[in-house]
Amino acid sequence: MNAKAFERKWVANPHGKDGKVMRIVEQGSNRTISGDEVLLTSDTQFEQGKIRTLIALWTLGAEVAKT
Repeated sequence: MNAKAFERKWVANPHGKDGKVMRIVEQGSNRTISGDEVLLTSDTQFEQGKIRTLIALWTLGAEVAKT
């Protein structure tokens, strides 16, 4: 929902190759965002936390229910 508020960007980091790492940052800054800043839906009947849990489970290989 608010994807335009963020951008992918190389930022300085001593642990990255050539002293940089790719991060998702607040648009126009170097501030790395936390995942909970991303709004997954504007539909208030769904809780963001439950959506994030489902995405994590699917990413880890849980089977997606077919309806």
